[in-house]
Amino acid sequence: MKRLIAFVIAVCVIELGVLAWGLKGPVNAQSSPSGEAWTCSVDNIGATLTLCKASKNNYRLYITDVLVQSTTATGAGFLLRYGTGSACGTGTVSLLPSGAAVPRIGYPAATSAPTKLSFVTPISAPKDTDLCIICTVTNTCTAQLSGYAAP
Repeated sequence: MKRLIAFVIAVCVIELGVLAWGLKGPVNAQSSPSGEAWTCSVDNIGATLTLCKASKNNYRLYITDVLVQSTTATGAGFLLRYGTGSACGTGTVSLLPSGAAVPRIGYPAATSAPTKLSFVTPISAPKDTDLCIICTVTNTCTAQLSGYAAP
C-alpha cells in the first residue's frame, strides 16, 4: 500500500511539473539580432550607384528588411551592392540579387503598394563594406532598408 501511495504521489508531482512547464508559453526558436539597429532611406535614385549605409569599423551590415517603390507612374528594378570608397565605387559587388550586373528586383509604380522584402535569415555584406543601391534611370525609386550592424 505504501508503494502505491508513493507511486501516485510521484506521478502527481511529475504531472504538476509538466503542467507548470507548459504554462511558460511557446518557445521561440529564432534569436533576436544582436548588434546596433540601423535604417537608411534614399529617394529619387536613378541609374547611379548611391550610398545607403556606410560601414562601421570592423562590423558587418546585416539587412533584414527592404521597402522599394517607384517615384514615377511606372515600375522598374533595383539592385543592392556593396563596396568601399565613394558610393561603393571600389571593389563593387552585387549583393541582392548577388548574380546580377544590372537592376533585377522589381518595384511598382508610385500608385501601388511598394515591394517589401523581409528576410528570415538576414543577408549581409562583408565586414567594413558600405551598402549601396542602384535603380533605373527613367523610373527612379525611393527605398528604406533596415537591419543591424554586428562583428
